[in-house]
Amino acid sequence: GTHNSAGSNVAKLVIKKANTLTVSVTSKKYKAAASGKLSGTKTFSIGAKNAKGTVTYSGSSNCKKYITVSSKGKVTVKKGTPKGTYKIAVKAKGTSTYKSKTIKVVIKVY
Repeated sequence: GTHNSAGSNVAKLVIKKANTLTVSVTSKKYKAAASGKLSGTKTFSIGAKNAKGTVTYSGSSNCKKYITVSSKGKVTVKKGTPKGTYKIAVKAKGTSTYKSKTIKVVIKVY
């Protein structure tokens, strides 16, 4: 009556495997007009392969209203995008077995 009963805790160790996410576009370059801005709208697709878990696409903070990316990986670089370097992140969320992985696609307007 003066001692607590013995208890046990089970620790679960999960060693995650690397995620094999690959993308089919590594970078894109577009030449700006004399105004220093892109003269026309450009589109391209990012293909994600071998990803374990849900794949999502997101633009860096400097993409703002100039560059959009759909949930399927279609990127639109709009007319009037200023010179600069922009990034699109492709992320495989991972699973209980696989790690999450992010690959960045670089878009340059020069």
